[in-house]
Parts: sequence; structure tokens; C-alpha cells
Amino acid sequence: MSVVASRSAVSRLQMFIVLVSAMALLYASTANAAYSTVFVACYAGIYFAMLHVYRNHGHIDLFSPVIGIPVLVLLYSWGSGLFVDATGRTPFDDSIADSTRAIFYVCGLVGVASFMAGALSAQRVTVLPFRLAGKPSVVPASWYLVAGVVGVAWAVIFFADVFPKFNFLNVESYYDTAYESRVERMEDVTAGVREVFTIYPAIVLLLSFSAIAVLKRDAPLPARVLGVVILGAYFTTNTLSGSRHQVVQALVILAMYYHYHIKRVKPVATALAGAALYLFVNLITVARRTAEPLEMLRYVTTYLTDVGASGLGLAASGELVTGANLHKLIEGLNSGLSDYMYGRNIINEILVFVPRVLYPNRPNSMAQEFVAQFYPGVLEAGGGYGFFILQEGYWMLGLPGILLSMYLYGFGLERLYRWFLRNSHSTLATVLYAWVYSILVVSSVRGGIVSSLRAALFVAFPLLCLWWCFAKLRKSTAARQ
Repeated sequence: MSVVASRSAVSRLQMFIVLVSAMALLYASTANAAYSTVFVACYAGIYFAMLHVYRNHGHIDLFSPVIGIPVLVLLYSWGSGLFVDATGRTPFDDSIADSTRAIFYVCGLVGVASFMAGALSAQRVTVLPFRLAGKPSVVPASWYLVAGVVGVAWAVIFFADVFPKFNFLNVESYYDTAYESRVERMEDVTAGVREVFTIYPAIVLLLSFSAIAVLKRDAPLPARVLGVVILGAYFTTNTLSGSRHQVVQALVILAMYYHYHIKRVKPVATALAGAALYLFVNLITVARRTAEPLEMLRYVTTYLTDVGASGLGLAASGELVTGANLHKLIEGLNSGLSDYMYGRNIINEILVFVPRVLYPNRPNSMAQEFVAQFYPGVLEAGGGYGFFILQEGYWMLGLPGILLSMYLYGFGLERLYRWFLRNSHSTLATVLYAWVYSILVVSSVRGGIVSSLRAALFVAFPLLCLWWCFAKLRKSTAARQ
């Protein structure tokens, strides 16, 4: 047996020992205060042991899924766990038993171990199970200018739908529109389909153009100015409206282009940016009761004055406590309020792809079904509570469901990442990966796996179409020559 093989075998044995020890320690811990501490220690042990093996077999950097998903799952699990441990209840005042809290933490450990195992398995696969339009090299370096022209044309054609996304002079707050907009979407059978063909192409193409035009050193000055205007209007509008995801998504695109095409982002800068983003996401949750800048500032100041530094803790994060929905699901399954779906949830999520204009009585998405079953009346009123990434697998089959779903998710994301690394010299491949990453990694932790896959297809569609057009144009030009 070679030295490398021996080390690999030892590493696998170490991972197995760490995992078994983690489970034993967690179940043996009966003191409430010890749950989160033991969980974090076990989580870190499992993650770093498997990350060590991962690094021995492949490249890893800031935007690798094996960095993003485990870190976010830890934050959501830790924040939610701290809240429930301290109060014995979810943020929606549901009583949670001690046994449920223990199972919740075990779910987090199984989730990270399964995800990393999937990524490790994907390292040994050399081909993708699908073929794209061609190599990114068929796309000229000036493609972003074409994207800008098409994006502007699309925005003009569908002006009434697209302009509100950039109109910072007339912004309604999240609190004023969230419930009403969800109710309207449920009543409108064309909702979803219309956005895919009207709003998404314009926003994806305009932001892709703007990110490159602003950061690319040799970009034409008019394009750079237009890019600054577009990004400024988009950031301002979505910050005032409290749309956290849209702001973070645009930042991811800028950061990823900078990282791969200008200068690698250092770990210290990454840590500082992460801390700033954490503050923004949590404070905008407080501020988005209004869309008036001075009023938003007043809300934030009052909040920090009243609660102090504790208001910035993990358990106080209105975003991170989304993970407590898994507590509610576990409690509901144990009490008979709901039942395991045994794969039916996958069929339902696939059927959600069918537009309601063609299938009016299609099933709810898993996030909608969770609210409908566990909080009757809230969905009809336009409410939504988020859907923690581990809920999907647990609702399907308990802990084995988490193991299966997170393993497959880790495998798929690792294959996507490795395709990107082979083509990271292409700015189109970078921007495409950035859009998909912003959903499949950043948003999926609070939105669920299948719903995130659907959303990623929607944002990727305009760029894939542009890529296909360039490939066809190059092929026809070569044929004529």
C-alpha cells in the first residue's frame, strides 16, 4: 500500500471516529447550556477533518461550495439553537422539547458530514453528466457590452415591470408590500412565468454588464459610467426596500469577478467583508419597516440603544433563526401533526416547475406546505417563514433523508465548482457561476434545495441563451470561411 493510500485510509478512519464521537457526546449531553457548545465543537471537528481530506485531493478557495455551505449551515444552526436553548421556544412561540433540541443538533452534524462526503465523492468523477453550449472560449471578451445592450432593450420593452427594481425615488418598504405581494402572486396564475421572461433577463444582463464595466480596467468610459448608474440605482432601491437577498446577490457578482479577474481576495479582507455583511443583513431586518432613509437610521439606532451589543448576536438575528423551523418540523413529526413524505416532496417540488396557468391546482412548494401545515392561515394571508436547507431531507425520511439530500447536493455543487475552475479564465463563466452560487450556496440555506435549483435555472437562463447565441454565431462564421 502506498503512502498516499495509507494516509487516505487513516483520514477516513479519523473522520469516522470523529463522527461517532460527535453523536455520542451530543446525546450524552443533558445540560441545556452544553448543547450548543458541544454541537459547535463536534461540527468543527467533523468539518475540518473532512476539509483536510478534501484539500489533499483538490483545489479550494473563497468561493468553493465546501466553504460557503458548511459555514452558513453552522451559523443558521447555531443561531437558531441558541435562541431555542435560551427560551425553550421558537421565534413564533412554539414550545420545543429537550429531545427535539438534541435531534436538531444531530441534524446539523449529519448535514455537514453528508455534504462534505458528497463533495469528496465528486472529486473522483472526471466528467459532467451534461453538456453545455460549448467552451466559454467561444464567447468574445466584449460579450458584456452585448449583454448591456440586450439588457437595456429588454428593460425598455418591459419597462413597467423592470423600472421599479431600479427606481430609488419611489420605494415601498418590505413591511408595506411583503404580505400583499405574496397574496397577489398566489392569485395570479401567470406569476412566476411572467418574471422569467420579463424581469429576470433584464436584471441578470444589466447587473452582469455593470459588474464587469465597473471593475474591468479597460472598459469603455461610457460603459463604466452606465454601470455605476445601474448598480447605484439597484443597490439604493433594494436597500431602501429591505430586499436583502438582491443586495447580497449583486455583491457576490462583484466580489467574484474581482477575485478571479483582478486580484485574489485575502483572508483578512474576507473576514472583514463577512462581518460587514452580517451587520448589514441583520440591521436591515430592523430598518425595513420603512423606506425613508432617516427613519431607517432611527429604527437601527433605537434598536441598538435598547438591546445593546446583544442585538447583534447570533440568537438575535432575524435571519439566522430561520433554522428554528427545523425544530418545529421535528416537533410536529414527533407529535403526529405531520408525517414523513417518503419522497413525495420531490415529486411535488418537480410539479411546482409547471406554471399554474397550465396546472392551476399544482402542489405547494415545500416552503409553502410547511407554513400551510404548521401555521394554518398564515400562507393565505401572504406570510412565509423561510425553509431551512435541512428541513427538506428530514421531512422526506428523517436523518437518512438529510444524509441523502445533503450528499447529493454536495456532489452536485462540487461538480459545478470544478467545471467553473476549468473555465475561470472566462468572464462569462465567472459571472454565470456567481449568479448560480448566489442562489445555490447563499440563498439555499434558508430557501431549500429544490426551490433554489429552480431559481438558479431562472437566473442562468439569460446568460446561457447569450452563450448559445455566441456559439452558433462562431460556428456559422467558421463554416462560411
